[in-house]
Amino acid sequence: MAQNTQPDLTKLPTKLRHNFVLNPITALAFYHSPDDSRVFVLAAEDTYLKIYDVATSRLVSQLKVFYSQPIHGLYVSQRPPPSSTSRTAGEEEREDEDEDEDEPRVLIWGANSVAVIPQSTIDKLLKGGPTPVDVFGKEVKEFKAADWIYDGILFFPSVTKKGGVQGALVTAHNEVVPLSISSTTDGRQIQITFGQLTSPSRPILYSANLCLLDDDDDDDDDDENTNTILVAGGTVFGEIVVWKYFFSAAEEESQKKKKKEFEVLYVFTGHEGSIFGVSISPEISLSSGGGGEKIRLLASCSDDRTVRVWDITDSPKKKKKKVTTGCTLTNGGSGEDGGGHSRVKVTGLEEARETGFGGTTNNSEVKVENQNDKARCLAVAMGHVSRIWQVRFTGRTQYGDGSAIEMHSFGEDATRQRWDLTLDQNKWKEALERGYSDGEQDVAGLFGTLKNCGIVSCHNGKNMWSTAVSGGDGLPTLIATGGADGKITMAGDQNKGAETYGNIDVTLTVEDVIKVADGVEEATTPVEGQKKSTTKNGFQRYAFLSENTLLATTSSGRLLHGTVGQSLTWKNVHLSETVLADLKSYYVVKSPVPGTAILGSSSGKVYLFREDRHEIKELHTFPGKISDILLIEGAQETLHKDQPGGAWTVLITVLGLDHALLMSFNPSTSSVTIDPRKIYLSSDDVSPFIATAAAFCGSKLILGSRVGAVALYKSTDDDAYTLDYSRKDTRTKDAITCIVPLPGKSSTSFLTGCRDGRYRIYTITFIPNGGTEKTLEFYDSVTSTEDKTTILHLQHEISPPLGMIEGARFTKTGTGTGTGAGAGNGTDLIIHGFRGKNFVVWSESTRQELTTVECGGGHRAFDVVFPSSSSSSFSSGSGSGSGSGSGSGSGSPPGPLRFVFTKASAMRFYSQSSPPLRTLKEGGHGRELRAVAASVSFSTGSTGGGGEVGRYIATAAEDTTIRLWQYRDAPNAARETERGFKPLAILEKHSAGVQAMKWFGESHLLSSAGNEEFYIWRITKLQSEYEALAVVCESQYPDRSADGDLRIVDFDVQDWGDWHASQQPDAMLISMALSNSTLKTYLYWIGEQRWVLLAEGRYTGACLTQIRHLRVPVPAGDAPGDMHVQVLTASTDGHLAVWDAAAVSKPFTDDGVSCDYGCLALFKVHQSSIKGLDVSKARCNSKLMEESWFVVTGGDDNAVIFTSLRLVYVGDSYKALSSRSRVKGAHAAGVTGICMVREERDGDGDGEEAVVDVVSVSNDQRVKLWRAVWKEGSEEPAKVTLLDNQYSSVADAGDVEVIKEGRVMVGGVGMEVWDFGG
Repeated sequence: MAQNTQPDLTKLPTKLRHNFVLNPITALAFYHSPDDSRVFVLAAEDTYLKIYDVATSRLVSQLKVFYSQPIHGLYVSQRPPPSSTSRTAGEEEREDEDEDEDEPRVLIWGANSVAVIPQSTIDKLLKGGPTPVDVFGKEVKEFKAADWIYDGILFFPSVTKKGGVQGALVTAHNEVVPLSISSTTDGRQIQITFGQLTSPSRPILYSANLCLLDDDDDDDDDDENTNTILVAGGTVFGEIVVWKYFFSAAEEESQKKKKKEFEVLYVFTGHEGSIFGVSISPEISLSSGGGGEKIRLLASCSDDRTVRVWDITDSPKKKKKKVTTGCTLTNGGSGEDGGGHSRVKVTGLEEARETGFGGTTNNSEVKVENQNDKARCLAVAMGHVSRIWQVRFTGRTQYGDGSAIEMHSFGEDATRQRWDLTLDQNKWKEALERGYSDGEQDVAGLFGTLKNCGIVSCHNGKNMWSTAVSGGDGLPTLIATGGADGKITMAGDQNKGAETYGNIDVTLTVEDVIKVADGVEEATTPVEGQKKSTTKNGFQRYAFLSENTLLATTSSGRLLHGTVGQSLTWKNVHLSETVLADLKSYYVVKSPVPGTAILGSSSGKVYLFREDRHEIKELHTFPGKISDILLIEGAQETLHKDQPGGAWTVLITVLGLDHALLMSFNPSTSSVTIDPRKIYLSSDDVSPFIATAAAFCGSKLILGSRVGAVALYKSTDDDAYTLDYSRKDTRTKDAITCIVPLPGKSSTSFLTGCRDGRYRIYTITFIPNGGTEKTLEFYDSVTSTEDKTTILHLQHEISPPLGMIEGARFTKTGTGTGTGAGAGNGTDLIIHGFRGKNFVVWSESTRQELTTVECGGGHRAFDVVFPSSSSSSFSSGSGSGSGSGSGSGSGSPPGPLRFVFTKASAMRFYSQSSPPLRTLKEGGHGRELRAVAASVSFSTGSTGGGGEVGRYIATAAEDTTIRLWQYRDAPNAARETERGFKPLAILEKHSAGVQAMKWFGESHLLSSAGNEEFYIWRITKLQSEYEALAVVCESQYPDRSADGDLRIVDFDVQDWGDWHASQQPDAMLISMALSNSTLKTYLYWIGEQRWVLLAEGRYTGACLTQIRHLRVPVPAGDAPGDMHVQVLTASTDGHLAVWDAAAVSKPFTDDGVSCDYGCLALFKVHQSSIKGLDVSKARCNSKLMEESWFVVTGGDDNAVIFTSLRLVYVGDSYKALSSRSRVKGAHAAGVTGICMVREERDGDGDGEEAVVDVVSVSNDQRVKLWRAVWKEGSEEPAKVTLLDNQYSSVADAGDVEVIKEGRVMVGGVGMEVWDFGG
């Protein structure tokens, strides 16, 4: 029974309240406080303007500007510098006193919406606190222009007269619109009046830029009351139109003029694609002292992936004559000549400018003296791997020192690239004098070169939607970027005190260093009777002794001691002939503690170097060549916690010995101790075991091998460390390069880094004898008895964006002042290694590259040190082609480092004071979200029950990644800036966009995607100061087809079986829908990680889109239907189908036995595809053998359907009954997500009322709250009421989910949280 029901549109109190948003950053601008003591970033996130303090990364305040239009652009009017000749100090003081606090300060636009924020509102916003609109003196009002806006500008008060033109906009049709800004009569609002549109032609633009010219810049204008705007527009068809717009400062003067004037300067061609970005530079002085020749440049970027720089400087010897004046276009009108203004018109001109298909030689529109300028493209270069969205200058104007002109480009590949423009000034001046018109060829790049000086990856996924650059002469260049991932990054700002730790990048040969160390070149003439060596002398090994000193060794056996100050200084370490001969052929060098290095030679000797004494001495002789010296993480806490004086221990491996030895040194007594307990190098997983890393975790010694095995040793009273357990999880034969215990006094976990690009976290735990790791979670805690086995339990396995991991360390992040994810105190995981030809330092907690240095790749001698805040401690890591060490430490801020390596036998020393990039605001996915899931512990209810504060949230997107979060609500509802999502883990195993995702309690997460990918992730919380979730892929879909090209479009999971003390059931019941219309149900045994197929079926009508469990088998049930499996599916033909499979007991224990699904009932509910589905069990009447569910669906037909479904057991089969309520036109576009958020019932009897609240989302960017009321046991359709209808900032919504009580989350292009409480 179906009934069309229109929602009750009675005005009800608002039930939805915006709680949080994480959306693409669509506009950025810098705001400097009047005294320049503080710098803020203004960021546009959908309809909100948010203000961040650059120094602290704190979100100061936020303000909703537009109702339902995202902000696309921001312009901040900066006060001009005081003139040295125009006014006295007293006049300036009086002017400051009279300054109007309602002076327009920030211009905001999006599409054709415009708003202006006055200075008084900005001042109050910067004070922070609650930000409702009525707090401020002026209400922000939205105005509508006649066309889409690409750029805007506000003028200084000195430029305009009271009530006159105070700004301008440029539209998508190359039209300039003047703005007059005033206050309303009641003083409550800012009023914007749009002037007449002016344009020389109306092409379709993809980009534009405005620049207000100084009085002395505009030589064409003789009217002191007329000002000039320089306009550059990039068209869809690859042209760039540069023209001037003239306006009068006062409104009354504008009215006297019948026509506004314009002048077309240039029309540039050369790009082979649409122009996505244009940027006009300030006037640049190329002479010292600021005098002499000046140049104004235009930078452009395009679909063709090139950056071009054009000269738009007026030629000095050209006749100053205004030859082209224009017409005025009224809003929506067309151009008409008249009023005595002449205009050159050529056949086909308008067609060429407005369509791009006119004559290619037609340039008669431009200024006469510029019509033959063919070579104004000074330089061109190709960059980025995809489209380039924007290019910007830094704001610097003085380049008299001969330095290159700095530019930056920003691309779809989410990278920022720096370019240095070098001009041939003599050639350029000559061409400028003659106007580029005599003998020049139409070839780009004749006068300059663009050099790429670095690439920085700024965002996740793709697209960098917004940029801002602030700088000038004598000021640091600040660069902010905003991406589709919602993240804001900052570059160019230095932390206070960082300048004391200099930036150095030098390359030195052995000869260069020896000249400094000895004052003479190394002798190369052979002695009598000795053959001349043909081997090139090069650097062999490095070891940082502290953050300011290092030891370098050469292939000739020399030891060179370097000190870092204003520059690198070197001293030669004196070696006896015996030691020099011993170290000449081979040796290993490591630094166990600051100021100390140990060296091992091929003769078995171990030497000690102490920089305070600047000498080397022999410590011990081993019976064979020293294979390696391994620094032991955690050795100080385990072996020397009661020994003062800086004692240390290293592990020595000797070629030919089947065991390693521990060697300790006590500086206070200068004594060496060799531990008699041998460490036999063996493993159950690999033989021979070649140790490459070592650490103590508690009393246990852990070793890593060259082929990826990990071995656990325990100390006994005997003469050896005995092997307790070993395992190998690497799928390749790559070496374990570092082992780092997790921070925390009671932590029994440690991290291993491997050259396969993965890091893993293991926990030392115990199981009963005879048990396995797979059944570990089902055991109660094992008491300390002999009936136990020690194992290494793999808790975490992840691949950061590094090809080879060489080292890792944990560091305190200090007191966080940022917003959103990661704010507050915490521990950061810093990983370093190699990716391709680059050395990379990576912050796993912030997902940010801290350093990228091109070095040629791995397998080379190198060392790295991470200075701490204390000069007495440091963290280092070293490596070479034959092995590597690692570094760990705490308290050191991420970013500062020193890195030394060998390339082509030369040494390159690199030092940085701070990261090239830092995160101002955390982001999320770089692509559209397709699934949102919230965990609910089994102890608090089933997966359909209400949640609790602090549960885990998972989001999955088209970027193939899954992110785990913890939602942090504000303790004070008024402090919206305190809300945010804290990132816990990122899962990167899928190769296609994720289709569906669900939690199984809080211990497992299940996800499905294309290519028949279905993963079961085991989730645990680390018992450590490092706050992160440990994740490992426990199992995957076992029945892939031969082609493996199907999509698992949806699935459902439910617990099944007995429960254990760990609140963990035996198994999961998993039902999935595949893209070939097949549905399958499996039983997954958690302890055994075993899949059993229970039932399968095929829908022949169309493709399946959704699947949900209705009832599951009861393992020990004896009632009729207890062994039935019933699921509900939705499909692209708009049907709901109920499937039933009468399972038997055998499939629960044996493989290979399954039954077929039969279609029990089929209901037509939508006219087209069903995109959203949610099910709630209404009641179960065991006496009548009847069960009922309430089903809500949303479809491509824009409708929301409420269905009451009943199944009655008759005889030995089920009968399905239903009643439906249809809300036609529930949304203006397809409903892509739907979710039940609240249920209330008066009782379980027939006739009792039940109430369900439902939230729906759609591609129309609306989120709606519905209420359905129906009577239990009745065939009457539900009564549906629309409670609320709100604008959603999430475009292309993909899912909606309840994340905690009273909170619902929407995911799509970004994500947002809504309160739906009463």
